[in-house]
Amino acid sequence: MSRPKWQAKLINRFFKKIFLFAHITRVPLVGTWLYRLFFDKDDITFIPINTSLEPHDHVALPSDIIRHFIKNSQFIWIKDKCVCRTAENCKNYPQDLGCIYLGPSVQNFNQDLGRMATVEEALEHVRLCEEAGLVHMIGLNKLDSLMLNCAPSDTLMTICNCCECCCFFRILPSLSEPIREKMRGLDSVEIEVLDGCMGCGACVSSCFAGGISVMNGRAVINSNCIKCGKCVRACPEGVIKMTITDPVFIDSSINRIMASIAR
Repeated sequence: MSRPKWQAKLINRFFKKIFLFAHITRVPLVGTWLYRLFFDKDDITFIPINTSLEPHDHVALPSDIIRHFIKNSQFIWIKDKCVCRTAENCKNYPQDLGCIYLGPSVQNFNQDLGRMATVEEALEHVRLCEEAGLVHMIGLNKLDSLMLNCAPSDTLMTICNCCECCCFFRILPSLSEPIREKMRGLDSVEIEVLDGCMGCGACVSSCFAGGISVMNGRAVINSNCIKCGKCVRACPEGVIKMTITDPVFIDSSINRIMASIAR
């Protein structure tokens, strides 16, 4: 049964209190309960934005991972609005570029909240998200399954399109360690700050995960980095570099993500 629209709106209001929620996850016992309720099955991978890589026609792009799962999915549903940007009344990015959901359970989703889509429609949606400068995230997200009344939660694949100003995951630095460990960048991606950094802070403003800061006049990447590449594109000096270390990272990343999804 689909989630009634009024219930979905109530859940959306939760996003207004996400920073308070993040700090509560660090409270003993309460944090453990919240982890089990909302995050225990999560497996979330952030995909670097294509514009952060040097163009090479013969090299696969990280977003090909997203396109692989869409092209191989029989059931696709697109949410009509982004929960995060709608809750924050975002002025910087389109509010109508919502998440994409894959899996048989989407057939039961409330059609007042989104629509079933073809592969071609979903690929065009992905293109528009990339054109807008949004960061893809793919995997299991239990909060989405609760919002859309999908059970079991590990049968629903989420493709989220995130901005640095409104995304739920901007609370990443404030979440408890067990929850943060559920969210990662691609293992085959490395980001480094090269000589010539002026410490202007443009990279810090572009990061929604608290993964980079300015220390002693120079940008420094920390363990919160999800390797999305927003900082690379934001750097006015061009001294932040992202490289792919694994030539078959597409296949290895697809296999790892597939392993987390129940069949």
